Amino acid sequence: MIAKVLAYQERIHKSIKSLTEVVGSHTASIHKLESQMRDISREQYPNKRGTLPSDTI
Repeated sequence: MIAKVLAYQERIHKSIKSLTEVVGSHTASIHKLESQMRDISREQYPNKRGTLPSDTI
Protein backbone atom coordinates (compact mmCIF):
# COMPACT_ATOMS: atom_id res chain seq x y z
CA MET A 1 0.00 0.00 0.00
CA ILE A 2 2.75 2.46 0.92
CA ALA A 3 4.58 1.60 -2.32
CA LYS A 4 1.48 2.57 -4.33
CA VAL A 5 1.17 5.86 -2.47
CA LEU A 6 4.85 6.65 -3.02
CA ALA A 7 4.60 5.77 -6.72
CA TYR A 8 1.53 8.00 -7.06
CA GLN A 9 3.32 10.79 -5.21
CA GLU A 10 6.28 10.47 -7.61
CA ARG A 11 3.99 10.71 -10.65
CA ILE A 12 2.30 13.79 -9.19
CA HIS A 13 5.70 15.35 -8.51
CA LYS A 14 6.79 14.75 -12.13
CA SER A 15 3.52 16.19 -13.44
CA ILE A 16 3.88 19.32 -11.32
CA LYS A 17 7.49 19.75 -12.44
CA SER A 18 6.45 19.40 -16.08
CA LEU A 19 3.61 21.90 -15.68
CA THR A 20 5.95 24.35 -13.94
CA GLU A 21 8.32 24.17 -16.92
CA VAL A 22 5.46 24.75 -19.37
CA VAL A 23 4.19 27.74 -17.38
CA GLY A 24 7.71 29.17 -17.26
CA SER A 25 8.06 28.78 -21.01
CA HIS A 26 4.69 30.42 -21.63
CA THR A 27 5.57 33.26 -19.27
CA ALA A 28 8.77 33.94 -21.21
CA SER A 29 6.84 33.88 -24.50
CA ILE A 30 4.24 36.30 -23.15
CA HIS A 31 6.95 38.71 -21.98
CA LYS A 32 8.58 38.56 -25.41
CA LEU A 33 5.25 39.27 -27.13
CA GLU A 34 4.57 42.18 -24.77
CA SER A 35 7.97 43.63 -25.61
CA GLN A 36 7.36 43.23 -29.33
CA MET A 37 3.92 44.88 -29.06
CA ARG A 38 5.44 47.79 -27.10
CA ASP A 39 8.10 48.25 -29.79
CA ILE A 40 5.49 48.17 -32.57
CA SER A 41 3.34 50.67 -30.69
CA ARG A 42 6.27 53.03 -30.24
CA GLU A 43 7.07 52.83 -33.95
CA GLN A 44 3.44 53.34 -34.94
CA TYR A 45 2.73 56.18 -32.50
CA PRO A 46 5.97 57.98 -31.62
CA ASN A 47 5.78 60.53 -28.80
CA LYS A 48 6.22 64.12 -29.88
CA ARG A 49 8.04 66.50 -27.57
CA GLY A 50 5.80 68.87 -25.66
CA THR A 51 2.62 66.85 -26.10
CA LEU A 52 0.72 64.55 -23.82
CA PRO A 53 -0.19 61.01 -24.81
CA SER A 54 -3.87 62.01 -24.82
CA ASP A 55 -3.32 64.70 -27.48
CA THR A 56 -4.93 63.45 -30.69
CA ILE A 57 -4.37 66.46 -32.90
